[in-house]
Amino acid sequence: MLAKVTGWEDYNLLSGNMNLYFEGTFVGKSYLNVKDTKDTLDFSLGVDDNIVVERKKQKDYSSKQLIGANQKVSYSWEINVRNKKKTPITIVVEDQVPLTSDKQIEIEKGETPNAIFDETTGIISWKENIKSAETQKINFSYSIKYPKDKRVDTE
Repeated sequence: MLAKVTGWEDYNLLSGNMNLYFEGTFVGKSYLNVKDTKDTLDFSLGVDDNIVVERKKQKDYSSKQLIGANQKVSYSWEINVRNKKKTPITIVVEDQVPLTSDKQIEIEKGETPNAIFDETTGIISWKENIKSAETQKINFSYSIKYPKDKRVDTE
């Protein structure tokens, strides 16, 4: 989990060691560095065992094709987010499609319902509200097309 704190300047925080508590339970130690921080203070709260995220390739929807002088590889992914908490959660899930600067390689993003896509970074973000004891499924896909005589690492 990642904490993002705005208005942190109002608290006169100093750089140094800190103890982290989550829902009243000690979860670990960290170091707070306010010297390099801008308008938002970010720091890790560690892993929340009550939120389970699984990412798996959908074999039925992933394929390899030869189209003329080109090779086309398609991938489809499923992300499952399970909320084991007793309360609902709001979570931001991020993944990424590959990027290339090679003009011979084309990357096509598939459907990404309810997602925000940043073309510069290739990052896809979903903001999900998940009820207690429920699992949310997120699907996305992309294709990579490149000359068949070119060696490209697509995984």
